[in-house]
Amino acid sequence: MHVHLEHHHYMEVLLVQGPADQLQTLADELVTVRGVKQGKLSLTATAMPPLL
Repeated sequence: MHVHLEHHHYMEVLLVQGPADQLQTLADELVTVRGVKQGKLSLTATAMPPLL
């Protein structure tokens, strides 16, 4: 999801599935991208059908 907040500030929300260690690695890499001001990984243990 892409949300416009104010001048040149946006919020991106990503929904991903996978092993927790791989998701943490992904989150760590995303927060180091130039222009990213803040990042947070939220994990849930909910059974979901696979994303395509």
